[in-house]
Amino acid sequence: IVGHQFGPPESYVLEEYDPGAPGPGQIRVAIKAAGISFVDVLTARGEYQFKPPLPFIPGSEYAGIVEALGEGVTGFAVGDRVFGSNMGGVFAEVGLFTASNVSRIPAGMEYAEAAVFPVNYQTAWHALVDRAGAKAGETLLVLGAAGGTGYAAVEVGKHLGLRVIASASSAEKRAAAIAGGADATITTGAIDWRDQ
Repeated sequence: IVGHQFGPPESYVLEEYDPGAPGPGQIRVAIKAAGISFVDVLTARGEYQFKPPLPFIPGSEYAGIVEALGEGVTGFAVGDRVFGSNMGGVFAEVGLFTASNVSRIPAGMEYAEAAVFPVNYQTAWHALVDRAGAKAGETLLVLGAAGGTGYAAVEVGKHLGLRVIASASSAEKRAAAIAGGADATITTGAIDWRDQ
């Protein structure tokens, strides 16, 4: 999916694309699944803090299979199942990525799960562990608990032993948060949300 100008999804087109052989330090990956986030939408519209050069292939999180290794790349082999993130180049059948930004998919994790893992779960972990220093027994309120990073925060919070309260706008989204481990839910935007 290529944009020759920034704009809404309908301004992007399908085109034939072959990124070629990987250069030094790169891995060529056959993309099997890609996540889509609000950052991807903003970047594609030219409204994100970083504006990539045009033409631009959007997408920032993916999972796939290693097809080829560039010079100097070690620790990977053709056929490895991998995931990673990149500022663009993901909404394609194949892409070239910096090997240091690529990880192997753990056994038992599907491509779709792996594609959204790095951005959402690393963000949640960084926020809760590195920044907040969350400790078992504390209470966490997650806004947007049914979104990618919100859902990850629910799961990471439970893993850390926190009491998790999930805020979401619909019954379906609140049910998803409960399925992810939330202890309680509240309705986003409700006048009595503090009482809830």
